[in-house]
Amino acid sequence: MLVTRLLDEMLSYWRDHRLRTQQRRVIAEVLRRLLRASPATRRLWFSHPIRDWLAVGPYHALSYGLEKLIHEDDDCARVWRETPKLTADAPHRLNRAGLLSPVSPDLRSEIERGEVPVYKLNWWGLAGQPIPGNSVLRYLLETVHT
Repeated sequence: MLVTRLLDEMLSYWRDHRLRTQQRRVIAEVLRRLLRASPATRRLWFSHPIRDWLAVGPYHALSYGLEKLIHEDDDCARVWRETPKLTADAPHRLNRAGLLSPVSPDLRSEIERGEVPVYKLNWWGLAGQPIPGNSVLRYLLETVHT
């Protein structure tokens, strides 16, 4: 229910409003700095003046949309409160180790056990570089089962 409502809200946001964030980068950056302070200020991204008159949207629209939905809808807030909280440490572990660094025995074991359902991989700075045979990334790619 929460995911369905968020999907509906966000599709409506993107479909029904002609955002020109790329063309108005300076305005978007100023608003980003001003509105990131709290949940109440982040909800202003979805306000009529910002959304329709300035026609800019946040980079983190999905996160802010979820935050707004939880604030405004009691059923969604209840579902969110009942959702188990998970840390993001494990999904970021491979980036911290270095994707092109040699894979450690601990990381090999973690990948083999499949205990982390998804890893966040950061490709910035890796484009065009060969993937070493003993690297974290090579091991992950060769171990993943489709």
